[in-house]
Amino acid sequence: MLDSPTFWVFVSFAIFVAAFWRRLSRLAFGWLDARSARIRADLETAERLLAEAEALHAEQVARAEHADVEIAEILAEGRRQADAVRTRTDTDIAARAGATAAR
Repeated sequence: MLDSPTFWVFVSFAIFVAAFWRRLSRLAFGWLDARSARIRADLETAERLLAEAEALHAEQVARAEHADVEIAEILAEGRRQADAVRTRTDTDIAARAGATAAR
Protein backbone atom coordinates (compact mmCIF):
# COMPACT_ATOMS: atom_id res chain seq x y z
CA MET A 1 0.00 0.00 0.00
CA LEU A 2 2.83 2.49 0.74
CA ASP A 3 4.34 1.58 -2.62
CA SER A 4 1.21 2.54 -4.54
CA PRO A 5 1.33 5.90 -6.33
CA THR A 6 -2.45 6.17 -5.98
CA PHE A 7 -2.12 6.03 -2.19
CA TRP A 8 0.45 8.87 -2.16
CA VAL A 9 -1.64 10.99 -4.55
CA PHE A 10 -4.59 10.54 -2.18
CA VAL A 11 -2.44 11.42 0.86
CA SER A 12 -1.03 14.54 -0.84
CA PHE A 13 -4.50 15.59 -1.94
CA ALA A 14 -5.82 15.13 1.60
CA ILE A 15 -2.97 17.26 2.98
CA PHE A 16 -3.62 19.91 0.33
CA VAL A 17 -7.32 20.02 1.14
CA ALA A 18 -6.66 20.14 4.89
CA ALA A 19 -4.13 22.97 4.47
CA PHE A 20 -6.36 25.14 2.38
CA TRP A 21 -9.76 24.19 3.82
CA ARG A 22 -10.02 27.20 6.11
CA ARG A 23 -9.05 29.68 3.43
CA LEU A 24 -11.28 28.10 0.83
CA SER A 25 -14.22 27.80 3.20
CA ARG A 26 -13.89 31.44 4.27
CA LEU A 27 -13.77 32.49 0.65
CA ALA A 28 -16.75 30.33 -0.31
CA PHE A 29 -18.81 31.30 2.75
CA GLY A 30 -17.92 34.96 2.32
CA TRP A 31 -19.13 34.80 -1.26
CA LEU A 32 -22.32 33.06 -0.15
CA ASP A 33 -22.90 35.61 2.63
CA ALA A 34 -22.46 38.48 0.19
CA ARG A 35 -24.85 36.82 -2.25
CA SER A 36 -27.46 36.23 0.48
CA ALA A 37 -27.17 39.88 1.59
CA ARG A 38 -27.66 41.01 -1.99
CA ILE A 39 -30.67 38.73 -2.39
CA ARG A 40 -32.11 39.93 0.93
CA ALA A 41 -31.73 43.56 -0.21
CA ASP A 42 -33.39 42.73 -3.53
CA LEU A 43 -36.29 41.07 -1.70
CA GLU A 44 -36.75 44.09 0.57
CA THR A 45 -36.73 46.37 -2.47
CA ALA A 46 -39.27 44.13 -4.19
CA GLU A 47 -41.52 44.15 -1.12
CA ARG A 48 -41.33 47.94 -0.94
CA LEU A 49 -42.11 48.29 -4.64
CA LEU A 50 -44.99 45.83 -4.30
CA ALA A 51 -46.45 47.90 -1.45
CA GLU A 52 -46.14 51.05 -3.55
CA ALA A 53 -47.76 49.35 -6.53
CA GLU A 54 -50.64 48.10 -4.39
CA ALA A 55 -51.17 51.61 -2.99
CA LEU A 56 -51.16 53.11 -6.50
CA HIS A 57 -53.57 50.42 -7.68
CA ALA A 58 -55.95 51.15 -4.80
CA GLU A 59 -55.74 54.87 -5.59
CA GLN A 60 -56.51 54.24 -9.27
CA VAL A 61 -59.44 51.98 -8.39
CA ALA A 62 -60.82 54.72 -6.12
CA ARG A 63 -60.38 57.28 -8.89
CA ALA A 64 -62.13 54.99 -11.37
CA GLU A 65 -65.04 54.50 -8.98
CA HIS A 66 -65.24 58.26 -8.41
CA ALA A 67 -65.11 58.81 -12.17
CA ASP A 68 -67.99 56.36 -12.65
CA VAL A 69 -70.08 58.32 -10.16
CA GLU A 70 -69.13 61.61 -11.79
CA ILE A 71 -69.96 60.25 -15.24
CA ALA A 72 -73.37 59.11 -14.02
CA GLU A 73 -74.01 62.56 -12.54
CA ILE A 74 -72.97 64.30 -15.78
CA LEU A 75 -75.18 62.00 -17.85
CA ALA A 76 -78.14 62.57 -15.52
CA GLU A 77 -77.66 66.34 -15.73
CA GLY A 78 -77.40 66.13 -19.52
CA ARG A 79 -80.61 64.12 -19.68
CA ARG A 80 -82.37 66.65 -17.42
CA GLN A 81 -81.21 69.51 -19.63
CA ALA A 82 -82.22 67.64 -22.78
CA ASP A 83 -85.66 66.95 -21.31
CA ALA A 84 -86.02 70.63 -20.38
CA VAL A 85 -85.04 71.70 -23.91
CA ARG A 86 -87.40 69.11 -25.40
CA THR A 87 -90.26 70.33 -23.19
CA ARG A 88 -89.58 73.98 -24.09
CA THR A 89 -89.34 73.10 -27.76
CA ASP A 90 -92.57 71.10 -27.65
CA THR A 91 -94.27 74.02 -25.88
CA ASP A 92 -92.92 76.50 -28.42
CA ILE A 93 -94.03 74.30 -31.32
CA ALA A 94 -97.48 73.85 -29.81
CA ALA A 95 -97.80 77.61 -29.23
CA ARG A 96 -96.73 78.39 -32.80
CA ALA A 97 -99.06 75.75 -34.18
CA GLY A 98 -101.91 77.21 -32.15
CA ALA A 99 -101.03 80.73 -33.32
CA THR A 100 -100.86 79.63 -36.91
CA ALA A 101 -104.16 77.77 -36.64
CA ALA A 102 -105.82 80.84 -35.12
CA ARG A 103 -104.94 83.04 -38.08
